[in-house]
Order: sequence, then C-alpha cells, then structure tokens
Amino acid sequence: MDFIRILKFGFSWFGDKETWKYLLAMFGAIIVSFAFVVLAGYSAGFFPAGIGTAVAAAAGIVGGLALAVVTCWLVIRVYLLAMAKAKVRAAGAAWGLAAGFLAMNILRGICILFSVFNPRYLLLGVSAAVLLAAGALLLAQSPVPGLAAIALGMLLLLLYFGVIAHNALRLMLAELYYFREGISMFSALSKSWQLTKGKTSSLLIAALAMFLIMAVAGAALAILFVFLLLGFVINLLFGAVLMFLFFVLRMLVQLLLIGASAYYTTAIYSELSRAK
Repeated sequence: MDFIRILKFGFSWFGDKETWKYLLAMFGAIIVSFAFVVLAGYSAGFFPAGIGTAVAAAAGIVGGLALAVVTCWLVIRVYLLAMAKAKVRAAGAAWGLAAGFLAMNILRGICILFSVFNPRYLLLGVSAAVLLAAGALLLAQSPVPGLAAIALGMLLLLLYFGVIAHNALRLMLAELYYFREGISMFSALSKSWQLTKGKTSSLLIAALAMFLIMAVAGAALAILFVFLLLGFVINLLFGAVLMFLFFVLRMLVQLLLIGASAYYTTAIYSELSRAK
C-alpha cells in the first residue's frame, strides 16, 4: 500500500468545504436535538406529574430517533463524498443506503466481539469469562486458587482484546463495500474480511494516523474534564460554563473522527482494491 497517498487523502477533508458543510450540519442537528429535549423537559413541569414525565420521556425518544436518522444520513453523505473524490462508484443515494447502515454497524460490532469470522479464537474469550467468574466465586472460600483463576482469566482476556482489535481492522472496510455494491450487510462484512486477509500489519500502519488523531482528541477531552471538575469546586457557574464547553468540544471531536474515518477508510479501500 502507498501510505503517503493514504495520508494525503486522509487529511484532504480538512480543506474540503463540502465535507465541512455536512459535519457542521451534523453538529447543528445535535445542538437542536439537545435543545429540544431540554425544552421538552422544562415544559413538562407545566403538566400534571404523571403526564409531565410521559411528555419528557416521549420528547427524549422522538429527539433521539430524529437525531439518529439525520446523523446517519449526514455520515453517509460524508462517506459518499469521500468515495466520489477517490473515484469509487456508489451503489445508491444516501437515503437508500441509510436503511441498513445502522444495522450493519450493530452486526459488525457483534462479529468483532464474538469473532464470527474467526470462530476458533472465540474459545479464548469464553475461557477468560469462565475463569474470571470461577475466580470471583472461589475468592471468598479459597483465595489462592481464586486469585490464580482471576489472573489467568485476565491474561486470556488481554489476549482476546488483541483478537478483537484484529477483527476490527479486518472489518473496517465493510461500509465501503455496502456503499459501493449495495450488497447485504453480512456480504459486505464478509468481503471486507476477504480483502484484508494477510494485510493486518499494513492496515494497522495505515490506520495509525487516525488512531493518533483519536489519542490527541481523547487527551484534549481528558484535560478539559479535569478543568471541569476543578471549575465545579471553584464555582458552580464557572463549572456550568466549562460543562457546556466540554459538550461542544466533545461533539466537535466526534465530527473530526467521522471525517477522518470516512476519508481514511476510503483511501485504504482504494489502495487494497488497486493492489488486488
């Protein structure tokens, strides 16, 4: 793979106005949904107790569903824009592809966690869970065997986290297959698994820049969270202002990760497809 070309395309979205248009629209949708839920919760106080609770709950559900639908459409628009810039043909429009997008991500999470495409390693995770549970039960009666079982279970669990990371890398291109070919969710996951066979180390190197962005973003959030706690200690109003800034920054970080993910995965898909 040409890592320089991946990096160049992966960062190209920073200067793309159309991509930022969709990312900022997503940010606006989040703010509007949040304001809607807060306003509904406030207005619920004007109703009798039981009805007010029901109104607030219904508003929360409606706001959450509306946000999920709009965000899903906007994320797909960013992916389709990245594909168009990389000259990767899409199978359909955003609304047509949105139907299975969320479901596919849930299915991918299940496949990653339970090693659906790598079932022989699932025994590692099951063994870790059994040892941890047995160790917890033994701990009160027999501390030494209990601690030994927990230690071994933790070791196996750490190894299984490596398997989960491997699974995630192998299935990272499923969206591109789904968007490009309009195939079923499981077929898209299966094709991603096949295309990335024997390329885990290259994928890890290619995705390193995206992981670095995530690490920097996480560090920035952690620092702001510390200031947030200090703000509440110093002054409640100051803490509330910092809470709002934390919320805004967290949303912006999520937008950055969406843009980076769309462009990096598209670049990696293009490179692997070219080399196939």
